[in-house]
Amino acid sequence: MVEIATENKKDFKSKVFWKDLIKVCETQAERLANNQQWYFSREFFTNIKKIEELILRRKNKKWDILIAESYVHEADSHRARKSFAELHFLVKAIEEYKKLKDYKKVEELKKRYMESSKNVEFGEISTTMDVSKIIANAKKRAEKVCKLKPEEIIGFMLASQNFFPKFYQIEKTVNDHSKKYISHLFGRTFYDKNMNQPKDYSSDEEKHFSHILEQYGIAMSIYKIEIEILMTRLITEKRI
Repeated sequence: MVEIATENKKDFKSKVFWKDLIKVCETQAERLANNQQWYFSREFFTNIKKIEELILRRKNKKWDILIAESYVHEADSHRARKSFAELHFLVKAIEEYKKLKDYKKVEELKKRYMESSKNVEFGEISTTMDVSKIIANAKKRAEKVCKLKPEEIIGFMLASQNFFPKFYQIEKTVNDHSKKYISHLFGRTFYDKNMNQPKDYSSDEEKHFSHILEQYGIAMSIYKIEIEILMTRLITEKRI
């Protein structure tokens, strides 16, 4: 409702309407916060902030503080589970407190982040890929390439359209997968070896980009298999 109203703000000129809408949002946000439903309460606080800044042309730190606090509360709710979710929400809280220029709180949360990162336990999900067909096709290709002249072999390896993954093919695969698997609906967070969070893919555009990178990695793994088989055959046959 808030989104529709703000997008059509010219049709809602009465400030009374907007003030009443803020009261409704605040009541719902408080109810949800009391039930520890931090995500949904934060959505209402964000909507209130949007109305005040975009429509009423005023700034109120109250909503920024409540948004920041909601991330801390959400991190608290994951603390005992020793999961990366706590780290994720701590990062979000740190970002919000930086905007508020509450650097004391930022340092406090950073210390908590470092302590919690030592206790995080990651689960593991793995998949296997059958490369037997890839290997068979690579061997057939290597056999054909071995019959070429040396200069033709070099030209093939430098200019062949069959080896290197093409962007449009990768993006098509990603788009096809997005229609079949729900994993494309979720954001992705990456951590380095020190448990710092170098990148968080949360928007639709960022999630799409992360899946393209993942698919490109798979394509490059296949390329590695094919080029190794080809080079081994060329060396064995003394063609290079």
